Amino acid sequence: MVINTTPLVSVIVPTYNSGKYIKETLESVFSQTYSNIEVIVVDDGSADDTKEVLEPYMRQIKYIHKGNGGPASARNRGIREASGEFIAFLDADDLWLPGKLRTQVNFFNQNNGQTGLVHTNVIKMYGDGFTKIKLKGDYCAKGPYSLFMGNFITNSSVLVRRQCFEALGYFDESKDLIANEDYDMWLRISSKYEIGYIDEPLVIYRFHSQGISRDPDRAYPGEKKVVEKALRNFGKDYPDVIRSYKRRRSGLFFSFGYEYFAINDFRQARKKFITSIICRPWNLRAVKYYFLTFLGQKNVALIRRIKKSVSFLNRRAPNGKKRPIRIMHIVFSLGMGGLENLVLNLLKSLDTSRYTPFICSLTDGGQLTKEFSKCGIKVFSMGKKSGVDYALHFRLAKLLRQQKIDLVHTHNNAPFYYGTIAAKIARIPVIIHTEHRESDRRGKKIVLMSKLLSRGINTIVADCQNVVDFLCNVRGISNAKIRIIFNGIDINKYTNSLDVLKKKQELGIDKDSLIIGNVARLVPMKDHMNLLEAFHSINKSLPNTKLVIVGDGKLRKDLEKRAEELNLDGSVIFLGIRTDIPEILNVFDVFVLSSESEGLSLSLLEAMAASKPVVATNVGGNSEVIDDGATGLLVPPKNSKGLADALIKILSNKELSNSIGIAGQRKVKERFSLEFMTKEYEELYEHWLEKRGLL
Repeated sequence: MVINTTPLVSVIVPTYNSGKYIKETLESVFSQTYSNIEVIVVDDGSADDTKEVLEPYMRQIKYIHKGNGGPASARNRGIREASGEFIAFLDADDLWLPGKLRTQVNFFNQNNGQTGLVHTNVIKMYGDGFTKIKLKGDYCAKGPYSLFMGNFITNSSVLVRRQCFEALGYFDESKDLIANEDYDMWLRISSKYEIGYIDEPLVIYRFHSQGISRDPDRAYPGEKKVVEKALRNFGKDYPDVIRSYKRRRSGLFFSFGYEYFAINDFRQARKKFITSIICRPWNLRAVKYYFLTFLGQKNVALIRRIKKSVSFLNRRAPNGKKRPIRIMHIVFSLGMGGLENLVLNLLKSLDTSRYTPFICSLTDGGQLTKEFSKCGIKVFSMGKKSGVDYALHFRLAKLLRQQKIDLVHTHNNAPFYYGTIAAKIARIPVIIHTEHRESDRRGKKIVLMSKLLSRGINTIVADCQNVVDFLCNVRGISNAKIRIIFNGIDINKYTNSLDVLKKKQELGIDKDSLIIGNVARLVPMKDHMNLLEAFHSINKSLPNTKLVIVGDGKLRKDLEKRAEELNLDGSVIFLGIRTDIPEILNVFDVFVLSSESEGLSLSLLEAMAASKPVVATNVGGNSEVIDDGATGLLVPPKNSKGLADALIKILSNKELSNSIGIAGQRKVKERFSLEFMTKEYEELYEHWLEKRGLL
């Protein structure tokens, strides 16, 4: 038997007055990594601008307009129009993460064919923030018992075999089941098929007061009818369902009563709690809340305040004083890059009487692991799998909870994605993100995820205006969310005197040679190939010149080969990764940065702090550091002639070289010091920690 591993999936999106949300919902469907889909939008009589919003998508969807009949009616119409072997439902205000459908189809392909429905974990989104839904019960079930005890399946998370509807019928359109018709359907499926569960957060479920399910007077009576219907239809086949009916009924009425208790309607709450106790007298929670309803609104409010205060006790040290705020910085790796060194310097500079910093690498660490440990900073490595590692969200959330983290600070793309979701799952009160450069990742999926996740961030920090423009114009993030904090360096490390001749001898460089220096990762965006072309021209005019490249990366062999092809192998020195950068910088006669894109380059700041004249391409934040002609020279990117001319100009004019070096050092001291950057970050942390009541 040949199994189709990429079956057609029919995505059914019922909508009613959802024009505000449906565009983002559809974008999340079209961003799926699984492509064999058809999208059916069933408009259940919307009176808002839903159809106008859908106009740009009409060629990508099958649009059906019908009279208002409720969610069950809309889903059933969609099923009848569907052609897929599998049916997926997505409410018009919910969202899917990109791997949702592919992960579920793979699950079906790998099981024994007895599974009728697969659902996933979800993330609740309250307004602009995220919180993981705390599911209860058996998520993966054989038989209806677990589902009978409570609906743990979110409608937008399911993928169902079409044969389930053919065998069991469609959604019950009875008006008294509205807001519970999906629960009824899942129970019926569970009575005949296995229920599969994927413990990965692949769905974002919007939780807002307008939803039908938030009306207790409709939701709970409807749920009661679903439970009673299940008992009648298949209870006799499942003795555990019959035995648990009173317990289920007691729990249902307790939940019903708690809804009223939460809004201080103690009279209605008391009635429901009494029914809960009659069904199950040893339901101690119901007994406790029953007596609380007699205390009155003021006393209940006092108890709530006390309960909330108790949650902060674990933030205090044994002597009764507040313990230092625990901050987890999340980076992709701990290699010798500029970002990683920046984070190391920031964590070393934080006020340890107020903050306890931690560092987490999503991968397996790197060369800087020991440096963090030497400074007393605890290091964690998460061992991220290749590709999208959905389980990493949960491993990371578990770590954040174990370490009792108060504030999460992520850096660049992957930490932003994993760290934000993990922090929300772990209910971390404050989340800060720093974007250090203009990213080359601009696809629709990245843009959609950035816009969604940015809502759960307190502040996004950009290290220069160029990154702000990128975040706003490309990623679609609100400018109100963004704040600029310039990168800073420890200037004192780069101003120490050095025996230059001795260092040249150590590096195997003739004492009379002029040195053009570069410190950067050997990756495409740094455009070392263009630098080699420029140096080839310089070497003809100034044959006593050497090009010293500090750093390593995947292009090293290609660059060494190109230098050999240009007959520069004796004049270009590849030093690899070094820990003595301040000393090496003092050997340079001019520093060069040939990048195609940048944020705010730390190596550029370091060279200027060492009073070295600099030449850099006019990209990213370089123009915010360099005043062309005063604190350095700017040239167009990918222009080897312009780069060569600027370098020759510096090397041939000692007076210009000195004036640029002095002016550059002064600017770095004034605007880009480590002390200034640390102060800015501490002020940002304190602003949000105070708002959350943690300071």
